[in-house]
Amino acid sequence: PNPNPNPNPNPNPKPKALEFLYREREELGLDNDDTKRKPAPPPPLPARPAASGTGVPSDQRRCALCGNVRVLPATCGSGFLFCYRCLLEFVRENHCCPVTKIPVTEDSIIRIYESTE
Repeated sequence: PNPNPNPNPNPNPKPKALEFLYREREELGLDNDDTKRKPAPPPPLPARPAASGTGVPSDQRRCALCGNVRVLPATCGSGFLFCYRCLLEFVRENHCCPVTKIPVTEDSIIRIYESTE
């Protein structure tokens, strides 16, 4: 005689109606078992300055375009920071990042809000 009335050997049965969801989560490595989780992909490599690009100032507070301390800092996705107005004008005329020369549009300009402390 079997003392366990449940013939299912799986202690945590998954509802049949949700089986597709569990299967998809397992394929993506999203199940709760940490031993089955897939490792996260490595982060992308940082953009490198182009030989024909604007140099990067040694003082990281300065804009690479005007040379002054940045006013309203902004980036175009490359990770390099500029004055918003300097970057906007440069992108409108050249359609690329001043440092990396990667093609960008005005829509890719992102304002950065720095702490004043």
